[in-house]
Order: sequence, then structure tokens, then C-alpha cells
Amino acid sequence: MLNINNPYLNLTQRIALYERWLLIHSYLYYELNEPMKTDFEFDCVKKELLRLRKKQKNKTRYSSAFDEEWNGSCFELFSKCSKSIQESIIQDCELIIERKNRYGIDPSYSAVTDPRSNDKHIR
Repeated sequence: MLNINNPYLNLTQRIALYERWLLIHSYLYYELNEPMKTDFEFDCVKKELLRLRKKQKNKTRYSSAFDEEWNGSCFELFSKCSKSIQESIIQDCELIIERKNRYGIDPSYSAVTDPRSNDKHIR
């Protein structure tokens, strides 16, 4: 389950991580038919993101997919992203699938959200 309790992340950065997580896992589920998370995990992240977005209206680099009318549906998220975001999501998904096949584990949590990484996606 995605749990971001890093005290060094501000609210906008936390929202961006949740948005990216949803983009990656919705792409894996809807486009590649490679679900890595349960519906329960997905629903928990969506609920938390909706809660956080009520507190903060700042835009993230993923905001185009999560417009004002977003109600938690993830089916069309990927198609609402810019081409550069789509390419980034595809690369991450390919890496996640490769690691899953190679090591037999779900590497998506640490690959996307490890606060110790210098991931450009959380800035």
C-alpha cells in the first residue's frame, strides 16, 4: 500500500506522488492488463488523493489528468496526460514489469515513491 509519511514532502509533492502512482497503476491495469495492486489498494489511494486535493489547489505536473471534475475514475487518466508524461509513465511501467518478471516481486512502490531517490517526478 502506498504510504507517504515523509516529513520533507510538502502537500503538493505528496499529491503529485499519489497522482503518479494512480497514473502508473491505471496504465498497468487498463492498458497493459498487468494489474499489480488490489482494488482495495487502488480505492485507498484514490480516497486519500481526493482528500488531499480538497486541501490544496496547487497544480502538479499531472494535473491535466486530474481536473476539477475528477471523481476517482481512473479509466481515462492516461489519455488526459501530455505526451511527455505518457512517455514517462510507459517507461516506468516497462521497468516495473521487467523487475516483476526478473525478481518475482512488486517493485512499483520503491521505484516510484522512495523519498531517498532523486526522482525528478516528486519535485
